[in-house]
Amino acid sequence: TVNVDASALFPDVVMNSHTSVVACTKMLYHYITHYARQKADLALLTVNTLQKDCSDADATIRGLAIRSMASLRVEDLSEYLIDAVAKGLTDAHPYPRRVAAMGVLKIYDLNAEAVRETELLDALRKMLVSDTDAGVVGNCLIVLKEIDGIRSLATKPIVYALINRIKSFSEWNQALILELVGAYRIEGKDETFDIMNALESRLGAPNSAIVLATVKVFLQITLDM
Repeated sequence: TVNVDASALFPDVVMNSHTSVVACTKMLYHYITHYARQKADLALLTVNTLQKDCSDADATIRGLAIRSMASLRVEDLSEYLIDAVAKGLTDAHPYPRRVAAMGVLKIYDLNAEAVRETELLDALRKMLVSDTDAGVVGNCLIVLKEIDGIRSLATKPIVYALINRIKSFSEWNQALILELVGAYRIEGKDETFDIMNALESRLGAPNSAIVLATVKVFLQITLDM
């Protein structure tokens, strides 16, 4: 379908969306999200199927359904999208939670006011500290940084929660955490040494960006010493 407008098939694709084959489900979701904006009036027909799949027994299907809901890009469906993402943030499996966290940013880009009227951003801030999966926490950090800026997250509970488990994060997220630490205001020399001890291992990281980011943090927090 490269360079071919297949939007006319939208009703037929929706009719065939009740499938248990994961590969077919992925292709259907891809088609639906690609053409939803062109067929905004018909996109509502897909919501029932996607909502049902958000409660599927398979975590992969749940995650794919949440991602597809958040990617519909139809403002009139914001209420449905927010409900799906909110449910995904409380999922027992980390994959739907990771997808749902990024889905908050997609919906915010579509309808910022609708997102701020909910508790989604508060939920992400709580997950920054409490979630057990590093991928979920990393996605929450990315989303909140994009929406509210890095300085809004530079609080003692968040900074300490992240640096104490920094080794468990991906290299990209480690660099982001170090940027967050650089924006945090140190309260005294004791805290300076606590942070340096917690981050000392990152000076030996294989990624040069992490090493340089750590050096930058060390220089920033010791300027007055």
